[in-house]
Amino acid sequence: MNQIFFCKCRHQIAWLGIVIGCYLIVGCGPIYNTEYSFNPPLTPEGKTCTFQCKNSELQCEQLEEMKKQSCQLQSQLECKDKKDCSSSSYCSTNFDRCKEMYRNCYQACGGTVESHKVCVMGC
Repeated sequence: MNQIFFCKCRHQIAWLGIVIGCYLIVGCGPIYNTEYSFNPPLTPEGKTCTFQCKNSELQCEQLEEMKKQSCQLQSQLECKDKKDCSSSSYCSTNFDRCKEMYRNCYQACGGTVESHKVCVMGC
């Protein structure tokens, strides 16, 4: 009986090793980032417009940072009210939303935005 169990166990361990190996191979593929090139509009009005887009992006980022700080403060206050505070809220920023808004605004002002993928790891 022990031999049968040991044999089945070895077989399962072998399959588990194969599955884990496959996940590791797939997980080691290249990682890409998207980078953007900005070509400004030709008109003075368009250039002024893109300056306003940049200000809006900075305001968006400041708002995201304020929301994160507010979330962290709220988590600390909730934690203070509890005796055991092992779980904390997850507070983050969404700067990607701000950058996307900037790119859309930039294009609406007459500028062009070109995207290209760049391999950053596992190339």
